[in-house]
Amino acid sequence: MIFVAGISWITNNKLGTACKKISGTYENRRDLYSQFKEKGIIQNNIKNFGRFDHVSKNTCLVISLTLYDADISYLKDNMQSVGILSTNEEDCLNSNIKYFKDYVDCGRKLSRGNLFIYTLPSTPIAEAAINFGCQGPVAYFTFKKDQTNQLLEQGRMMIERKETTDLLLVNSSEDEAICFYLRKKNISSENGNISLEKIQKSLKNTPGLSEIINNISQKG
Repeated sequence: MIFVAGISWITNNKLGTACKKISGTYENRRDLYSQFKEKGIIQNNIKNFGRFDHVSKNTCLVISLTLYDADISYLKDNMQSVGILSTNEEDCLNSNIKYFKDYVDCGRKLSRGNLFIYTLPSTPIAEAAINFGCQGPVAYFTFKKDQTNQLLEQGRMMIERKETTDLLLVNSSEDEAICFYLRKKNISSENGNISLEKIQKSLKNTPGLSEIINNISQKG
């Protein structure tokens, strides 16, 4: 059986977790980053975090909170088998628009390299894999609809095919994000784990990211 060992989410000003029942508010992403550093949720400085685009910031923040919810220390536990899969509705459209506008503003001759980095939809999880030491599969998937539900199903198939044993699944937009930690066997934790099947059933017919977060946060 595949278990969900941790779930976390962030919106424009709120955060929460499913296993440890954490909830809170914050003013902006810099404030949230500082909060996570103070509480040990982020255990090392995330290199160049201030330069990240919004999706990359949300991805790294929600992954760090999910690992904390699952009682996993990425500095102490073995992260070699942990992979990251991601999806969202708009890919990296806004980052591409920002890069192109900068290119036009610079006379169509050059544009800033730090904007170019985020014109690939896989960049957020690549940054996360580097910062959290994840060496398992890293892939971005695009779906026409039901992004979160289809990503959960993709994760289930990969674990059942023994492509990996542990996966972080992230749906992150510029405004909000949710993350699930999946693994093949139960983690010994006082918080308990939830079967993936139960999560999939609870999210059936809940297509949008905001609706998914609201569903999970209400049910805890």
